[in-house]
Parts: sequence; structure tokens; C-alpha cells
Amino acid sequence: MVHTTSDKLPRNVIVHQYDLVITPFFAFKGFEFDKALLNTFKGNVKITFNPIQANNSVTLASNPEFVTIQSAVLSLDGTNIEIASNSTDSDDHLTLVTKTPLETGKNYTLHFVFNGTMVNGSNGGLFSFDYTDKDGKNTSLAATMFETIHARRVFPCFDDPFFKAVFVVTVIHPKGSQAHSNAEVDITQDLDKEVMTKFKPTLKMSPYLLAFAVGDFTERVVESKRGVKIRSLAVKIFEGSVDKAAKIGAECLDIMEDLLQVKYPMMKLDHLDTISLGAGAMENFGLVTYGNKLPLPFPLPLKMEIETAAVVCHETSHMWFGNLVTAERWGLEFLHEAFAVFFEAATLRRIDPYTFTESARVANILEYAEAFAQAPKHPVAADRSYFDEVTYGYGSAIVHSMEGVFGKDTFYKALHTYISENMYKNVDLETLLSSFERAAPSKYLCDNLTVSEYMRDYFLQAGSPLVNITYDENNRLKMKQIPFENNTLWNVPIFMKNLDTTEEFTYWLLKNGRHCVQNAKGRIDSRMPYFFNHNSRSFHYLDILKIVSDKLNPNSTAWEDRLRADSIFLDAVQAGVESAVKMAKKLFAEFTKDCAHGTEALVCEKFIPEFRCGALFEGNKTKEGRQFLLDYFQRVAENPVIASGLARYSYTCDLPLK
Repeated sequence: MVHTTSDKLPRNVIVHQYDLVITPFFAFKGFEFDKALLNTFKGNVKITFNPIQANNSVTLASNPEFVTIQSAVLSLDGTNIEIASNSTDSDDHLTLVTKTPLETGKNYTLHFVFNGTMVNGSNGGLFSFDYTDKDGKNTSLAATMFETIHARRVFPCFDDPFFKAVFVVTVIHPKGSQAHSNAEVDITQDLDKEVMTKFKPTLKMSPYLLAFAVGDFTERVVESKRGVKIRSLAVKIFEGSVDKAAKIGAECLDIMEDLLQVKYPMMKLDHLDTISLGAGAMENFGLVTYGNKLPLPFPLPLKMEIETAAVVCHETSHMWFGNLVTAERWGLEFLHEAFAVFFEAATLRRIDPYTFTESARVANILEYAEAFAQAPKHPVAADRSYFDEVTYGYGSAIVHSMEGVFGKDTFYKALHTYISENMYKNVDLETLLSSFERAAPSKYLCDNLTVSEYMRDYFLQAGSPLVNITYDENNRLKMKQIPFENNTLWNVPIFMKNLDTTEEFTYWLLKNGRHCVQNAKGRIDSRMPYFFNHNSRSFHYLDILKIVSDKLNPNSTAWEDRLRADSIFLDAVQAGVESAVKMAKKLFAEFTKDCAHGTEALVCEKFIPEFRCGALFEGNKTKEGRQFLLDYFQRVAENPVIASGLARYSYTCDLPLK
């Protein structure tokens, strides 16, 4: 769960660089330290900045619940400047007041020495996670999660996305462990019981994107077409289970570079699974972290493999949307998340065999439109961060509609401009609008509707347009927008396709009551059959009846068939559908032969995973079947991944076995 906030620091300085040294104390196997220090850390940081306004104070952020500052020294060119007072308010804003004014244009250094406490859980800050390794020994890993305002839980900093800077990170960690961070390793040095790993300077980025992780990891490296090293990492209990994540990561990167025509700016991108992570995944620049999302240790239901592919592509797209180009304040994170959701699907549909996922995304767009037509919560561009379905779902649906309105060429031309002109900078909604205005062939979309006017309403108004399409008593086509709460209206593009001629055009319902038609060779003919909102390119709710029927095939490995089985097979068996029950009995009988006592559990299974739970549910109905399952699940429990409690999948199918 990502923290909601509207926190904002005074913007009277430019921050240049952090030199951070951190030493975590956690239960890594064989690590000897004073156990009173368990799940704590110590460190120091030097922050270089210069004032842009003459004043006698500087305000940054430090959370005293987690960080205790031992000393704070302000200096200029090696000369200390006396700090008259310091105070921390309820927002964790730390203000240092100097006796003499700070001069503009000069580089000052703030040096803090501190210690701190790791957070309980993985929702923000520096945390540890205990687990059992493949040898049955207890061990732990340590990692960070800083979005939104949790960097201040580890070290004093200008914890606001507006303050981009370079970070030079040094981690002192247990021998036998590895340290990873945003940048590549610069040097390592053996100490007494620890190792010092210093990383190269990062790119200029916001503090919430900083990350480091320490543990005993296995890895797989795949290179992108351009030679960028894509590395997937997980604890060694998952050895051999992260290959697919690395391959997908490389493909996602290649596609993003091709679509945007902007190169990823580093030569490495790590995807590291920390087992637990409150947000599920976090797009740290160069070191993406995940909470038990990457490993695929066994044949799993297809939806779980798709989930891994989708989240890797989602986080990869953030390297452009959020990392290279960053919203200037919290509340505008749709500039990151809405585009990440859009490109999650845009990349997946170009990766074989995930191409069919596009249809699922279109269905989701319809669901979002329906939901927000009925129960709006807040505008997409809000006054604080929410990280909810409005930010992700509604926002991505608007982006999808923008692609439909402008066409792919203009859409990607605008995004290329948006990214390339604003790399390492902060942006707002107007920055995005400006990029589309300049990319569009005309200032006007239809009638006197401008590009910015069309886009601005969808991002700034809560809710979704509702359109009623009917035929009158004379069989003439009628389209009308129904006013929303407080008479809110939008300029609504309705994409129409003549099913006889295949001609496609856009009919605009303008909020001033007018309408106009784009790209139509003639007038709308009510006698013709039309398909509305083809491919869900517009964002309004139409009542659609969905009918899907097909026969299930337990031997088919086609992805469409597997997804269909995942949705209905278990339900059909539980409901007693004759054909499904018959199929489940046959599958269970084969399973008892393949996995007879003495065979290695899990490896022996020949199920297509989507049929597994239905077959086991049916087999559990008899005394003999239940006894077989009890014996089998006891063997499953001896598998290292299952025994560690780290499996993402319930292999018992939640059956009542007692």
C-alpha cells in the first residue's frame, strides 16, 4: 500500500548530490553483531545544495520515529556555519536556522550522522524479511521502499519528487551477502565481518526512487537488443525460477525504446524480488523491486505467468514515465501510473505469446468507464496522491482514448517530445498538454474544440461521461450526453464504424451542445449498421451484453483455452455440471497414477494448471481420494519452496481435507 500524501517542501534550494553511507543490522545467516542492534541501521549523508533565495534557514525532511540524528554540520568550502536552532514539525519537516544568511549561488554541504530503526513490515522505509533458505537455515534480507515520502525514514533528505539529485550510495553489509542499488557497483572492499560496496553515481532522480537491497540472491542476465543488461534476482531458494522475468524484462525494454524512440539511459536494469513489498512492486530507477512477483518455480496457472509479465512491463515503462520525467508534486502521479498501465498492455501485446492480452485490457476499460460513471471519487489530477483505481484505471483509460483521438502517429510523436524535452526534469499536466498541442496537425480537433480543452477536462473533472444512443420514432439515430453531477459535461468522441462499408469516423458530442464529425466521407445514414466505440477508444459507458461460450479442452495448451478454463472449470465442477464433473473425475484418476506414492510431488503432475483445482475438488469427494490427497500434500510440503512458505500458489486448492 503506497502512502497518500500532499506533502511539499519549500522550493528555495537546488539539490545537487547525496553521498550516503548506510550499515544495516539484520538476521542474515552467519552475521555476527550485537543483537541489541537487530533490525536497526546506522549511517551518514553529505548533501550538496545551493540556495536560490537568500535566507537563514533550510528545510528538508527526517522522520524522528525512525531516524535519530546524532549530529548535523553545515559548511561552505570546508568552513562550518553555525546552526542557531533546529526543529521538526508534525510533517517531519526538519528546519535548520543559521545565524548568518545563506548566500545564493554557493554550494553548501549538510553532513548528518544518524542511526535508525527498520520499519515493521514492508510498507515504507528500510525493512528486513526473515525466511528459511534451501538448506533449512533461518536467514533474512534487507531492502527499501521509499515511495511516497519514506526516504526520510532512513536518512535526512529533501524528500519531495521536485528535488532531483545525484546519489552516491555505499552499503556496508554482511559477508556472504550481495548489495544492489540503482547504479552499478564501483568498488568493493572486505572489512572485518562485513563488505563495503560503493556504487557509481546515479542519474539525476527524485529521492523516492532511491533503493538498495542486501541478501543472498540468485540471478539471471539477459541483454536487450542494444546491450542493456537486464538482470532478474531472487533469494536462492528460487534458483532457476527467474529466467522468464529477465527475458520479459529485456523484451519490454526493447519495445519501450522502439515505441518512444528514447533510449533507456543506463546500461543495466535490475528486477529484484524481495519476497515482501507493501506496494507489490516499485519502479526504483535501475533497481525495480517486487514482492513475490518474479519467481515462477512450478507450472502455474496462466494468469500468474501473465501477472509476472504484466508487472515487469509496467515497472519497465516507469523508467520513462516517472523516473526520467517526474511529476513535480504528489497528486500528479497519474503522469506516471496512467501511462505505466497503458504501456503495460502496449508492450505485452507485442510479446509472443501474450498478444491476446489486448482484449482483456479493452474489457477493463469498459469496466472502469462504468464504475466511474456511477461513483466518481476524485479527479485524476488531484491535490494529493491516491494511487487508487482512479489514478491507474481511469487514468489509463483516458490515455487509451487519447491514442484513439489523435491516432498512433501523433500520439507517439507527442510522447517522444514529452519525454525527450523533459528528461531529468519535473512536469505537470500543462507540460503534457503542450506536447500534444505541438504534435497535433491542427490546434483544433473538431469545430472550435482545442487539443488542450479536450484533454484537460478528462484529467481535471471527476467522473465519466455517460452517452445515450437510441433511434427515434422515425428510425433516426440520436446521440445525447447525459449531464453528470453538478451538470458536468465533457467533449466526447464517439468512434463509429460502418459495418457495410468499413468506413471509420469520429462523431463529437461537444459540451456546448454542438456536434461535428471527423473523417467522414458523407453524412451519417441511420439506415446503415454502425458499431460504436470500436476497440474502446473513447471513454464512456455503453451497456454491452457479453456472451462467451466454448468447449473446454483439458489437453489444449492454447492460452485462450487455459484462461477460459481458469475462469469457469472449478465453478462448473462445484456446481455439478455433468460434462465438467466427468472431465474432473478422469483427470483425477490420471493424477493418482502419475503421482502414486513414492513419486516426487509437483514434478509428477501432468495437469494443465488451470484444470488442477477442479480435478482435486472432485477427487476429494471420496474417502480414497481424500486419503490420497492427504498423502500427496504431505509430500508437497517437503518441497523447499513450499516448506519456506514463499509459494505464490495454494497447492492444496484450499480443500477441506479433514
